[in-house]
Amino acid sequence: MHPDECLLLYGLAVSLLAPALLARLGVLAPRLGVAAWLIALVTVVVGWATAAAVATQHAHAPLTRAIAWLALGVFCARLLWAVCATAWRAAARRARHRDGLVLLGRADARLGAVVVESGEAMVYCLPGRRSMIVVTSAAQQTLSGEQLRAALAHERAHVAGRHHLAMALAFGLSRAVPWLPLFALAGRHVGLLLEMSADDDAARRHGRGAVAGALAALSLSPAPASALSAAGGPVQLRASRLTGPVAGWRRRTGGVTLAALGGLLIAGPFMAAVSPWCMHLWL
Repeated sequence: MHPDECLLLYGLAVSLLAPALLARLGVLAPRLGVAAWLIALVTVVVGWATAAAVATQHAHAPLTRAIAWLALGVFCARLLWAVCATAWRAAARRARHRDGLVLLGRADARLGAVVVESGEAMVYCLPGRRSMIVVTSAAQQTLSGEQLRAALAHERAHVAGRHHLAMALAFGLSRAVPWLPLFALAGRHVGLLLEMSADDDAARRHGRGAVAGALAALSLSPAPASALSAAGGPVQLRASRLTGPVAGWRRRTGGVTLAALGGLLIAGPFMAAVSPWCMHLWL
């Protein structure tokens, strides 16, 4: 079996089999789960692009080779366009929303956020180069002091971790290749794991109870689509994860397994295309 065929099979196997495993393990170690999802996406794309490039070398007719290169170019352009368009649209929505908040809100140095008068309880962030954390007056009245600090810590984790970039990549690839499970599910699962990662960061500072309480209080007022919010994603699942009894050994085992899986995914294309024992295995 030729290396290009091995790479194609590797990518197909990961696309079909990895999502269920990543979804199950990711909730145990969200930050590693996000990394594993992104590694899986990138290695499949790189593997398939490499397979197409190798296949062009097997084409002897100039026309066949030209068509193969054209197909590779179209595939790469589609991926790049989808990711860039997703990132650009999200950034444009955030910029418009941010401009409105400059006029309507007031900066609160104590909170490190912009306070907006609203009857809906919301705490959310607008990430990017001019990041902004937003708190509504209703949220100040609804949340206890510790819950408000936990919600703000959640949003700061989004901003500091540049979570919007991971979401743009995952959702962009989901739109580019929606017919394969790995790509179709990536956006939703990466978004959920990023929320869980921010939950964990806030919980380390303010306690799991405070974060879960803030989630419950904010869940009735969803934030704008352009924002990352403490009330984003399936709130009930996130709250039960924070308050439910999960053994420490399960979290550690999940983290180690995800780290090992990430290493295997990185090595996978090399093993499929270069390693002699792997090629003999395929044969």
